[in-house]
Amino acid sequence: MKFPKQKRAAVGSVKARCRSCRKSLILTTVLILSLTLLFTALTWTPAEAAYRTDGYGIFFGDQLVVSTMTEEDALEILEGVKAHYRLENAQVLQMDFQGRVTVEACKIVLQDAKNAEEGLAYVLKHQTSKLTVLSQQKYVQTRELEEGPAYSEDFGDFDVFDKIKAERYTGMLEYSILLTMENDRVVDRDISDKKMILTAEEHTGAKGLAFTEEGQIRFAVSLIPPVPLNVTSAYGESRAETGYHLGVDLYNPGGTPIAAAASGVVTRISGGGSYGNLIIIDHGGGVQTYYSHCRSIGVAMGQTVEAGDYIGTVGNTGRTTGNHLHFELRLNGATLDPMEFL
Repeated sequence: MKFPKQKRAAVGSVKARCRSCRKSLILTTVLILSLTLLFTALTWTPAEAAYRTDGYGIFFGDQLVVSTMTEEDALEILEGVKAHYRLENAQVLQMDFQGRVTVEACKIVLQDAKNAEEGLAYVLKHQTSKLTVLSQQKYVQTRELEEGPAYSEDFGDFDVFDKIKAERYTGMLEYSILLTMENDRVVDRDISDKKMILTAEEHTGAKGLAFTEEGQIRFAVSLIPPVPLNVTSAYGESRAETGYHLGVDLYNPGGTPIAAAASGVVTRISGGGSYGNLIIIDHGGGVQTYYSHCRSIGVAMGQTVEAGDYIGTVGNTGRTTGNHLHFELRLNGATLDPMEFL
């Protein structure tokens, strides 16, 4: 049977379209299979890598932070985290992790195990919040003393420490800064261990004192508060009489005991004048403390006292508007701010 020419053309056209569709379907199928194989290759993990084996884990509570093959690596990671938050040139007083952080033997996934270097980098980058390091660290600082006006009244010089033979001493303020930290964040700051470090510019010899590498005499003077530190007039405030407040006024009720701020020798006791009843203690190296407006005096001239010893009571003798202790600190006659050392 013969088809008309037009019908034969139509049938041929349908067959061509079918062949074309089959080719497209085959190409699409091949493409899908190729993509599937590629994805499988990229995500496929060797059986041995996913294998669970004996190892060690660093745990925060019950939560695994990082796993290692050896206990030594786990402990090294923890020490590395602590070292990361140690301040340069600081003395570490206390350092530990917040919460319960432990190293325990456990089953681990082989591909997750890390050596010490990899584990430390991982923890610092991803797990810091789980391993919070709490620490107290202290470092020492020094600075030059800021001297104020020299003493204006004619009290003379008191050379009572024969073992210290020096023409003049210069000083530095040394103090410790105590930082309480969470990782590298400072949450509290405190200043302690304040002391005056004295160095003799010239000397003819000394006994019982430390020497620097240059052969100069060095020793330290630390002060304690003579009375509770209720400041009513700070050092350096403008005064109509003197133009400059040479000490610090510490309010306390009349009769409050006064303690020696440091060990030394009582070199002057006087009454009258603007200072009223006054006690001067020489601590060596040109360092003196003054206690004025006293109600009573409990020491004698030439008496040796230790820091904290009772020397008198708070009063309002001399030029004063009420009970308080006027406390002064001097180095070679020049005044210093006592509050910087208390």
